[in-house]
Amino acid sequence: MCSSLFQTLAKVWNLLNNSDSKSIKQSSADFFGGDNMKQIIWILWPAFIAAGVAEVVFFTVIDPQQLYLLGQPVELAAMATYSIGFLLFWVICSGSSLMTYFMLPQSVKKALENTATDRAVQSRPLPTGL
Repeated sequence: MCSSLFQTLAKVWNLLNNSDSKSIKQSSADFFGGDNMKQIIWILWPAFIAAGVAEVVFFTVIDPQQLYLLGQPVELAAMATYSIGFLLFWVICSGSSLMTYFMLPQSVKKALENTATDRAVQSRPLPTGL
């Protein structure tokens, strides 16, 4: 479980430290294509939806002009407060989704990958002329 996280972090580290622009494009295509992108979407998309709901509930109850940070009133515009609040909620919800994904049994992860692969194959048109 942790080894896959470290492998993913090592791939990102190598991608960022690579100075050749052509190989950066190829490395990013390799990293963000296929299974890695599916895993990223499985984590970030539910977190995005949950962050939107959390922000609506939070700012329905609390006025952004009445917020205090470290004992001082927040002197940002309302839109900036909403934006920062959404990003903070998204980070928190992403952490929750990430922990949920890491705690899934391998059999469930394999079933998710098989289902996603089956849907991808069904949604692509068959090539003509083969």
